[in-house]
Amino acid sequence: MPTQLPASWNASEAVYGVPNIRKILFWDTDFERIDWGTYKKYVIGRVLERGTKEEINEIRRFYKISPSELEKYRNPNKYKIHS
Repeated sequence: MPTQLPASWNASEAVYGVPNIRKILFWDTDFERIDWGTYKKYVIGRVLERGTKEEINEIRRFYKISPSELEKYRNPNKYKIHS
């Protein structure tokens, strides 16, 4: 008998592999244990905030998203230092 998937499971969140990005972007997380599908929004937001252009392009490739779709993951809370 096949195993039944939980109702909360979403096939669009199933991703395989690891993106080619710097581990230091996730200094506060165990990089080896990141669930890239479950934490997609967090991962994309972090890379948009702290990643290089190459890493942003890698995240687009990894999650198969367009540049316009990518913008919806950008964190609207920007901390600015005024001098």
